[in-house]
Amino acid sequence: MTQGDVNNIQPKLLEALKNDSKSALSIIYNIYAKSLISYVAKATKSKLDAEEIVHDIFLTLWNNRKILKPDTNLSSYLVSIAYRRRIDYFRKSVNAPAFEDYQVLKDKIAEQTSSSQELEYSDFLNLFNSAISKLPTRFQSVILLSRINGLSNQEIADKLKISKKTVSNCLSEGLPMLRKIINELMKLQ
Repeated sequence: MTQGDVNNIQPKLLEALKNDSKSALSIIYNIYAKSLISYVAKATKSKLDAEEIVHDIFLTLWNNRKILKPDTNLSSYLVSIAYRRRIDYFRKSVNAPAFEDYQVLKDKIAEQTSSSQELEYSDFLNLFNSAISKLPTRFQSVILLSRINGLSNQEIADKLKISKKTVSNCLSEGLPMLRKIINELMKLQ
């Protein structure tokens, strides 16, 4: 389908979408999904994560279908959502405690040693995995789901069939324990 064909059928697709047509959503998905996955995958470096984000983008489109204007450019609309989701993904990964701890420890080591002894991120991840394995099983599960998978406390509670308060407690007790173990392991290296 050429861009001209897409531009010609876009008003009809938008109207059908506003009238709750799932087949219109399917057609829109078939037109744009592949390019959106490629666009998002450049930021995530993971096809699976990109596909999940694109799925969420189309859920957003479906949820906002009633407020779309007839002259909405679907391509621009979807790319703008994808752009924001790429930024959100990047922020989430950069704000993960494992990455934060890595940055702090890397800076600390850089002050104390020569640059040839810098801690590499992959080395830190090995250290992190070793440290997390020393935590109680429940703390391990909650921390990995929260900090590595980026799930909310409610999502973790639902997944593990525990209360949201238990998730919160596991994080507030487990994260300081994890940092302490990481620091101890760092001293041994």
